[in-house]
Amino acid sequence: MTEQLVIHRHDYDAGNQGLSWARIIGIAFVIALHLTALMMLLIPAVAPKAPAEKERTTMVTLVDAPPPPPPPPPPPPPEDKPPPPVKNLSPPKPSPVPPPPEAPVVDVPEPRPSDIVTPPSPPAPPQPP
Repeated sequence: MTEQLVIHRHDYDAGNQGLSWARIIGIAFVIALHLTALMMLLIPAVAPKAPAEKERTTMVTLVDAPPPPPPPPPPPPPEDKPPPPVKNLSPPKPSPVPPPPEAPVVDVPEPRPSDIVTPPSPPAPPQPP
């Protein structure tokens, strides 16, 4: 099935009658409406002013600060300990060499008759004419 398309034929020369004042006024109104909405969005939002609060008086008594605590006693002098004696280390002993690994066992099976390939027979000599 084929789709039937609607064909619009506009004859632009036949409808040219000048300016459409209704269209001009409508577009101008829509532009003015959009500009008004944009200006409303740009107006800063200001909260209403709150009534002034009464000043409250608070009585404060200053007390002298206590004297600072005495400084901590100095640390005791470090005790002079003799350095630990140096131990002479013996050279490392060679580790025993492990025995070499055994050779792997090779299992060669006997060839089957189907494994042996027989060479093809030579071609027959040509027959004399």
